Amino acid sequence: MFTLAEVASLNDIQPTYRILKPWWDVFMDYLAVVMLMVAIFAGTMQLTKDQVVCLPILQSAVNSEAQPGISGNADDTPGFEATTGQDKGTAMRTVSFENAPAITPEIPLSRATYSQLQSTVSNQELKNEKQDSLGRKTNLDYQQYVFINQMCYHLALPWYSKYFPYLALIHTIILMVSSNFWFKYPKTCSKIEHFVSILGKCFESPWTTKALSETACEDSEENKQRLTDQYDQLYSKRFGVFLSEVSENKLREISLNHEWTFEKLRQHVSRNAQDKQELHLFMLSGVPDAVFDLTDLDVLRLELIPEAKIPAKISQMTNLQELHLCHCPAKVEQTAFSFLRDNLRCLHVKFTDVAEIPTWVYLLKNLRELYLIGNLNSENNKMIGLESLRELRHLKILHVKSNLTKVPSNITDVAPHLTKLVIHNDGTKLVVLNCLKKMMNVAELELQNCELERIPHAIFSLTNLQDLDLKSNSIRTIEEVISFQHLKRLTCLKLWHNKIVNIPPSISHVKNLESLYLSNNKLESLPTAVFSLQKLRCLDVSYNSIAEIPVEIGLLQNLQHLHITGNKVDILPKQLFKCVKLRTLSLGQNCITSIPDKIGQLVQLTHLELKGNCLDRLPAMLGQCRLLRKSGLVVEDHLFDTLPSEVKDVLNQDTSITFANGI
Repeated sequence: MFTLAEVASLNDIQPTYRILKPWWDVFMDYLAVVMLMVAIFAGTMQLTKDQVVCLPILQSAVNSEAQPGISGNADDTPGFEATTGQDKGTAMRTVSFENAPAITPEIPLSRATYSQLQSTVSNQELKNEKQDSLGRKTNLDYQQYVFINQMCYHLALPWYSKYFPYLALIHTIILMVSSNFWFKYPKTCSKIEHFVSILGKCFESPWTTKALSETACEDSEENKQRLTDQYDQLYSKRFGVFLSEVSENKLREISLNHEWTFEKLRQHVSRNAQDKQELHLFMLSGVPDAVFDLTDLDVLRLELIPEAKIPAKISQMTNLQELHLCHCPAKVEQTAFSFLRDNLRCLHVKFTDVAEIPTWVYLLKNLRELYLIGNLNSENNKMIGLESLRELRHLKILHVKSNLTKVPSNITDVAPHLTKLVIHNDGTKLVVLNCLKKMMNVAELELQNCELERIPHAIFSLTNLQDLDLKSNSIRTIEEVISFQHLKRLTCLKLWHNKIVNIPPSISHVKNLESLYLSNNKLESLPTAVFSLQKLRCLDVSYNSIAEIPVEIGLLQNLQHLHITGNKVDILPKQLFKCVKLRTLSLGQNCITSIPDKIGQLVQLTHLELKGNCLDRLPAMLGQCRLLRKSGLVVEDHLFDTLPSEVKDVLNQDTSITFANGI
């Protein structure tokens, strides 16, 4: 049966649980609405309409009712009668203004004037009675009547009539405040036991009764099996209000373990790109217990599992080194945390807000790689941010995909041992980069989609930098490239997907450069300085507006990969084929009309792209490219058919056969 604490918790879970309100609370709600409407209506009527009319007591009426011993004094202030405009036939109430201030303090009335007014009023009254005219004529100015009418309202009208709308409004507010008092504080209500007895009728179904007995009593496998067979998610949602949280969670856990057995989980294990055994669980109510029996698992992915719990059994997974938590704020037991702290090497966390990152993530002292994907700029609380990474003493790779405006200062906690830093922004401009100066051991740096307009000067302080990637920014000029001459270890420079118009001659000072990526820019020519980089092995200038390949390209004797796809080249210089170490030559989507026969000198060529040009035939000398096969030749089918049959036979050979023959 329920406890009062469990009933009280229903109010904090869902508003739909207010179906438990008794009839008297529903009646009180309607009564409060009616009273509120009456109070508003009465107050509006009282403010907008004048329902009280004060009429003066005429002198003739006073004299007829006065006693003989009382003489009419003209200086006496006349009395007034108060009546409502709706019922003029009711008894009139006389209000004396003897102690009230003068009616017209500025213009007092004289005795003669007042006597004349009295005689005039008497004569006029007789005439009115004869003529049977409507209404009463007073001897007051309009301003005097308004003043007297206000005084009459305050003195003649009972207080409860004046303040009725306000009293009704106050009572309504009190009823509305106290209407759900029992629901918020159930211990104050004597009718709770009655409701508990009503709720008990909902436990007549077998699966509900078994659920409660299972929670309260034994935990046998036989009972679990029967309980699982009778569990239905629709009934669970419909009657979840009648179950305690413990009972519902127990039902969900039993059903999950019944559905996801060890054999079913084994069928979902696959090999990833790194040839590691991986299991991906998506949108489950929890983590099945059988997962932790897969002791040979290398990678575990948990996605959209809000109630994920990692028990101590994870210590059985001795091969587990990589964990993915995608919108999954997993909770770990102490024993499980100790295992992850000592054995986990790679962790991926995808989140919506930085506050969702589990706190135990910052304590994995043996972690080597950390990937954070989500919003690190909290709009609700500017004080929320990455916690200290000081405990991650062995972290080598930090990958952040977010919307940063500056490099988080906490990253400097791992600066002494960090070797690779990757920041992928969503187009938010990265302004502050001073923290980069402290990362003296960083060898690889990627700042992608950060809206950078120039190469950040902080990069020139990274003396151990080997690979720099500034992809998808807004860089227009690279005059700062001369400063790269101080970075003696820099071998790879990626400035692709920017807005660079030209390459400065100072690039020749970066003598150790081996890979240069300048694709998807706005280049129209290649300067001679590029071909002075004797160590260059890879040059990518695809998708620009280059119309000519300089003859100096023959100076690049170590060039192995050349990509000029998507330009305006129409002629291939013969000096190009002096680069005999070329393995990849991409010339597609240009205006090339012919391929020189000297292409046969490229004996190490394995990939040749010619599709999208103006060719009418292919040279037969392609047969001398001993390592080139049809799978590596990207060209239209009709051009391939122009080759001699013996050349096509060579290109169609299996690569393994070629190496077996010692070629």
